[in-house]
Amino acid sequence: MSFLKTVRRRISDPPVRKSVFDILEDSPLCSMATMGPRGQPHINTAYFAYSPGLELFFLSDSTFPPYAKWMRGTRPQERRDAEQLRSYTFYRFVPSRVKILNEPVFGGGVFVVAAVRR
Repeated sequence: MSFLKTVRRRISDPPVRKSVFDILEDSPLCSMATMGPRGQPHINTAYFAYSPGLELFFLSDSTFPPYAKWMRGTRPQERRDAEQLRSYTFYRFVPSRVKILNEPVFGGGVFVVAAVRR
């Protein structure tokens, strides 16, 4: 018997949007996970910043595998600014969906999945 439930909502739904930004505001560290082209998992934990458009920004002095290149900042000025940090790399993560576990808002064991439309 499973006690977990997944529901789909819109990111524009006020309780979902508020929950996402409350969690971001209250969290000094962000753990990001992805899968490589051959299914190998990769996770990184970093201090981060975020924008009102739900972009996440972080610096890392570790080398990411090639499949993470989609996370790099895309604007020339961002790359020039990041170069000043020497060994650090500036990353910009633009999620297409979020998965939220906020039990006080959505109930016990309820994961909310929301697409982020741009």
